[in-house]
Amino acid sequence: KQNEGLTEKDFTNWIPGTDIIQQVIDDLKIKVEGRIRLLSLPSMACYSYHKDGENEWRLHIPLQTNKHAFMVIDRKIWHFPLGYAYLINTTGYHTAINCGKETRVHLVASYSKSYQ
Repeated sequence: KQNEGLTEKDFTNWIPGTDIIQQVIDDLKIKVEGRIRLLSLPSMACYSYHKDGENEWRLHIPLQTNKHAFMVIDRKIWHFPLGYAYLINTTGYHTAINCGKETRVHLVASYSKSYQ
């Protein structure tokens, strides 16, 4: 596999044209450890039910959502409204589900709890 052996720390270079995302992270004073990405989940879709590595945390900032978009984290269902950032432990099983008619978009950053 091409990415075998890579960790979140291997994905730390900013891509040109992403200045607005970098500004958001800087303004929120978030210590990112690894990737920052936009995750788009279309209407009537879901991700696989999976878990990340040990002590993995993700900061989710909803940019576009609807009342029928959810995350399932360790068999509990959560809805994340706009206007907040959510720190999620992704060591356990989790997925995102969008049962609504609008696409769900989150800014997601790998995060180290050791910087709190």
